[in-house]
Amino acid sequence: MTHTLTAIVLLAGVLFSSDDALAGNFRVAPVRISLDSQMRSTLVTVSNRGDTPVRLQLDVHRWDESPTGEVLLEPSGDVVVFPSLLVLAAGESRAVRVGMIAPVERLEQSFRLIVEELPDQVQAARGIALRMRMSVPIFVTDDAAREAPRLDPPILAAPRTLHVVLGNDGERHFKPLALNVTLVDASGRTAHQRIPGWYVLPRHTREYSVVLPPEIDCLREARVRLEHDGAALEQVQTFAGRCGSSASR
Repeated sequence: MTHTLTAIVLLAGVLFSSDDALAGNFRVAPVRISLDSQMRSTLVTVSNRGDTPVRLQLDVHRWDESPTGEVLLEPSGDVVVFPSLLVLAAGESRAVRVGMIAPVERLEQSFRLIVEELPDQVQAARGIALRMRMSVPIFVTDDAAREAPRLDPPILAAPRTLHVVLGNDGERHFKPLALNVTLVDASGRTAHQRIPGWYVLPRHTREYSVVLPPEIDCLREARVRLEHDGAALEQVQTFAGRCGSSASR
């Protein structure tokens, strides 16, 4: 029986403050690509940082996300990459071109450049294939497009689960730094949770479920604060008479 071992690393800029990212033995720079009507193509550098050759396949997929954060990818010919196959010697770097073919629309379009390591032929013959995969976001944006973050008041979707909805009513993405949730119960006990931020695509919503910790017996107030590019949005909601522990008994 043949067994295949697959390792996948997804990097999307939000995880790194540097301008490049490393997956296994190869590196891609930059980790986020922006195209518009003035700059319809750009160069991306792919480097082999290992001491053995590496074979890479590059593809572009249209990128969408569900309200719960599930990444949805489908093949697209609107953005192309050339060359789409690379063989890099140890220490070698190559530039590839990423370009937009379709017209630039007012509503931002989002894609992912997938750079995937092809398995070593000797390892594949032995039934072992170690494959590293990197995902780089591509945004195609009209200069006039603007983001419009929206934070809805939190609600109790279940006796001990807070439902938080973050929206983007604008025409381009934004990336929150974090959502900070403060919970206060009837006796004055407080609990804090920090939810790391992620891209919110235009005309999309992102839903979060916050489970009340055991020390919060009877939720009286929930304060949700969105940190975003030096600005902040905040929603405060009270829940008089909504006691999680008694409701769950």
